[in-house]
Amino acid sequence: MHKRRHYQSTSSSFHLKKKRASVATVSTRCIIDSENDQVLFYGYVFSNILFLIMKKTKICIIGAGAAGMSAAWSLSRYPDQFDVTVCEKNSQAGGVATTENVEVMPGVFCDINDGVQGGSSSYRNSILLHREVGFDPSPVHMRVSFGQDSHAWTNYLPSDTNGIEIQQLESEIRRFGRYLKLISWLEPIFIFIPIWLTTHLFCLSSHFTNTMLYPLTALFFGTGNQTSNVSSALIARVFLDPDLKLFDYNSKRLLASQADMFAFDKLSHIYQSLVDKCIQLSHGQTKFYFNQSITKILSTNVYTNSNQLIGTFDKIIFACDAETILKILEKPTRYQQTVLGNVRYFDDVTYTHTDLNYINTHYTVHLEFDQYFIHTNINDSSRPLEMSFNLSNYQPHLIKLKRQQYPKLNIFQTIFLNKLESNKWTVDKLDKNKVLLERWWRQFAHVWQHFLFTVPLMRFIQKENRHFLFAGAYTMFNTHEIACISGLAAAHQLGALYPFEKDSLAVKQFDLYMNYIYGECRNGKKTFLQRLTTWLLRPLLWFAILIRK
Repeated sequence: MHKRRHYQSTSSSFHLKKKRASVATVSTRCIIDSENDQVLFYGYVFSNILFLIMKKTKICIIGAGAAGMSAAWSLSRYPDQFDVTVCEKNSQAGGVATTENVEVMPGVFCDINDGVQGGSSSYRNSILLHREVGFDPSPVHMRVSFGQDSHAWTNYLPSDTNGIEIQQLESEIRRFGRYLKLISWLEPIFIFIPIWLTTHLFCLSSHFTNTMLYPLTALFFGTGNQTSNVSSALIARVFLDPDLKLFDYNSKRLLASQADMFAFDKLSHIYQSLVDKCIQLSHGQTKFYFNQSITKILSTNVYTNSNQLIGTFDKIIFACDAETILKILEKPTRYQQTVLGNVRYFDDVTYTHTDLNYINTHYTVHLEFDQYFIHTNINDSSRPLEMSFNLSNYQPHLIKLKRQQYPKLNIFQTIFLNKLESNKWTVDKLDKNKVLLERWWRQFAHVWQHFLFTVPLMRFIQKENRHFLFAGAYTMFNTHEIACISGLAAAHQLGALYPFEKDSLAVKQFDLYMNYIYGECRNGKKTFLQRLTTWLLRPLLWFAILIRK
């Protein structure tokens, strides 16, 4: 009779009575004849290794906004590697990028984009992602009207049409241009210095600050009453960075010309198309759960309402806001509490309306041209800045409707920022009968603390738990482009290669994000400077933990 040897395997090893071999495999038992045991043994080992290699990574994405959908689309390109589940608390994808159907006049209904309107032509990742599902944004020239009467100015009319008091600020505008170059040169320092302090350091007048600098900053970053706390380095970036700038500097009127921008197509169509594309690319494997609020994350177990387990996952991408992450994590770490807890959120509200009297009262208006209006407070800088948009001059489908059928159509959106200061709002002046839609938002502010204790320290929580990754605009600053990049970056970390390598500007922006938020290059390697930066940032992390206590 042939001698027999018995092999007992567990989840981590085979057990041989006379010999041990450590091999990752599934639990089983086999009896092999001694004459062929070596062939069968290695065949069995190979088959189990192959099984592990081919085993898909189960990924849960929490949130189907710009970040979550970017990650889902990128991962769905690899159906043999990833099994993707997306959970979204709302009834549709898109997050704050939504489209609503409203009755703009009796019997006339139309779609309006709400929350997100468009962006700079430098937003290459957003543009390329939308093109993947057949949508191209429409180019527009951004026209802005600031202030009123003697304080009124625009970015498109000749400078001699500006209000008389604005024309008197030309010497200060020239000085500010020189300061922008200095701020850019010393960016590592000025990234932590708020605008209000910079204006004092450079002896800029309150008149220039309140009528030009603060309104412009509010336009760029939607910061309202937090405008004075925005990082000074960001202002230099939007003027001087050749790849990211929104406007060109002009020594007479501050803004040189109408900026080349774009307006999104109907956002609900774009994001539904992305959902459909994910399902198509993954051959139906990517799953979406809408109206599904995640209430608890325990280890890698994800629970929904009523403490129902939706599944156990290998990786979880948090593509929701920082506040939600801290609420649903069963045991957030000290690093997570410090970095994510530093993100400051405010409750804002947007009214979509047709109240032309309100617009004329609070702004200097050119109905044929203006897209953005900024209301300034010359005598009371403590009052929050208010902004309005004429959607009929911005969104492509509304422009068409206005030109072809309703020449007097003017649909406005007015934003009121920070509910805690609602007693200073002018919302009571709005004719409620002309309000088409009211929408509340929870948005974070670009205060200087964000760029001191959140952005540079994100790399530590990205690497702290091998099961968790964090994506969203809050990881850097609040733009649709950063949200998209953050989702692509999270997918890239899991093995879904960055998809837009043929576009040099898109690659540059992605690499910049990887450097700041992950502290590494796109290929996963770290330069000496990146390692040194991480080492130097660790004391800052400890300091942030200490002061948070």
